[in-house]
Amino acid sequence: MSVLHPASDFSGNHNVFKNESTGTLTVVAQLYLYGSVASDDLAQRIAYNVERVWDRPEIILSLDEQDFLIRFQVTGIYIDDPRPLLTKNRDYKKLFFRIETETDNPLGGISYMDGRNSNTGFLRLDNVAFDGSTTEAHEVGHGWGLVPGTPDGHPLDLNLIGKGQPGIMYPRGTLVDPQYQWNPSARPGEFGGTLKPDKRIVTMEDIAMLGLDQLDYDWQGRARLGGLTNVYHEGKSPFPLA
Repeated sequence: MSVLHPASDFSGNHNVFKNESTGTLTVVAQLYLYGSVASDDLAQRIAYNVERVWDRPEIILSLDEQDFLIRFQVTGIYIDDPRPLLTKNRDYKKLFFRIETETDNPLGGISYMDGRNSNTGFLRLDNVAFDGSTTEAHEVGHGWGLVPGTPDGHPLDLNLIGKGQPGIMYPRGTLVDPQYQWNPSARPGEFGGTLKPDKRIVTMEDIAMLGLDQLDYDWQGRARLGGLTNVYHEGKSPFPLA
């Protein structure tokens, strides 16, 4: 196994770390990739895409009368069989994805998580790991609990025409302005006339929805974001989110 970053001192079963001396609030994720097409290189490229998308906006959060710069650190790890880790996992940093050329998602064979506040999911190879891909960042967003208060983890209003930049949690099929479509010349809603996923970005609103200011930090400045499902994927997930 190898990682995208050098070893860090982020410890325990937490995944959010507040450092008062450096003024940073760091969300840490370790992506474990398994399946017939999984590899160390693929794990690192997927982790890079998650960090690239989520770590882009420089956002300051005021917490306990101190300002913190929000940062995201993501590592990619290939693992042949995650079950020994999954059966005893209590670490919120660890997210596990099976990756194959096809998924069993009943919503159309696309990548999915096992639900909001989940640490497990299934990735389709052609959805992820290419330059500009945002699917892996979108799925990790579901794992961290987005979008709260919605039935399927996506924003309720999927018509963004005239509303500008789509955030990371908008799904395929969202109506958007022409520059965000698969084909800018297509009529909205027709073939090519919906959201092209790599046009999504993480916005300030997406960061705000994580609720980092509402987490329960311990005396060491550590907190937990998301949840633990610890599902090993051979086939179907009971609660897929695309």
